[in-house]
Amino acid sequence: MNHRNLRTSRWGILWVSYLGIIAFALVFQSFSPVLDLMISGIGLTHGQAGALMSYFALPGILFSIPAGVLSDRYGARTVGLVSLLLMTVGSALTAAGGDFLWLAAGRTIAGMGAFTLTVTLTQLISVWFKGRELGLAMGVYNTGMPLGTIIALNTLGVIGRAQGWHVSIAATAAVSMFALIAFYYVARVPAGEDGGGTKEEGREELFVHRPSSILSLLSSLLPRPSVFRTLGPGVWLVGVSWLWVNAAGISFLTFGTDYFLSRGESAAAAGLLTSFLMVGSVFLSPAAGFMIDRGWNQKTMIIVGSVLLGIVYILIPQMKLNVYVLTIVLGVAAALIPVAVFSLPARILPLRHVGLGFGIISACLNIGITIGPCMVGIARDLVGGYYTGFVMMAVFSFLSLAVIALLRIKNNYNRS
Repeated sequence: MNHRNLRTSRWGILWVSYLGIIAFALVFQSFSPVLDLMISGIGLTHGQAGALMSYFALPGILFSIPAGVLSDRYGARTVGLVSLLLMTVGSALTAAGGDFLWLAAGRTIAGMGAFTLTVTLTQLISVWFKGRELGLAMGVYNTGMPLGTIIALNTLGVIGRAQGWHVSIAATAAVSMFALIAFYYVARVPAGEDGGGTKEEGREELFVHRPSSILSLLSSLLPRPSVFRTLGPGVWLVGVSWLWVNAAGISFLTFGTDYFLSRGESAAAAGLLTSFLMVGSVFLSPAAGFMIDRGWNQKTMIIVGSVLLGIVYILIPQMKLNVYVLTIVLGVAAALIPVAVFSLPARILPLRHVGLGFGIISACLNIGITIGPCMVGIARDLVGGYYTGFVMMAVFSFLSLAVIALLRIKNNYNRS
């Protein structure tokens, strides 16, 4: 393959991955815009409605690491296709649902595919861009999640109120199907660079034994203890740091609008102020990736971002500065972190274990999504205000800083 075709393939892989992450964001956020319609239409309780959001994230905790192992073994293309299929089927089941159990099954299946997909997409980009423009590629890729969230929040509610919530969620299934078709025709792994999946010794190192029964199949998804020793502590530090970033960020997205409404902001202004956390990444993630490609240190960017996030979370409820300035700074700080996190596995891990590394990071992400809003919500109920919740968000951010400060980066771009 000549250089020109290789470059075209690399950017083709990036854009099909971008389509996949937008589909993920639409499916992930498909409930929020039409939640009131579903509650009134099906008779859900608010507790059940909240549980349906948790069911989507729960598979990410359970299956992200096995997904990374499978991706290392069978290749990102194969696992990515299965992931998109699960996400499409789960969304379609959700759209056809008429009761809580049906919806729960659909959301769980969609979540299983969605968070497995994030592992394979980041691995695929790392393989194609390792050592060259990886920061820029991850920067572009990381605009997909906030962009998809903004699209979901501004379109699915309109569709739901005009055509019904079933149609709104069916639209996300259609986008997932389109992403599946595009992925099938475009995605592939460079010859000889599939992370070890084509090398017999790579396979034997990852797995305890070849599966011969359901039990042995399940055990085969668990890496050998020696593999975790090979990984070292670095990827765990990155993952736990990312956990706390998301515990704070998802808490802000969950309760920010209600907080600003309680302070007298209009509904439009409250939504805008909350969305600044995501809007910053849409515009600044490519710039953050460009900075990494030009030598900026990922660890330093995570530290700076975490410090700024912690300070702003503390200042917001005090309103000592203009709240628009604070939330814009919040978005700028948040934009520094995801690109740095997702460009690190290819730098600190051997190539054959990059998929497993992204699995660890994804599992940590989902733990943060699960515990952050829950803890802040309980604090809101106990105290009767949001000040304690914002302090907790700041503490989460400073915990991210404390964890990532322990990371020692070694460049493993050329390691197999």
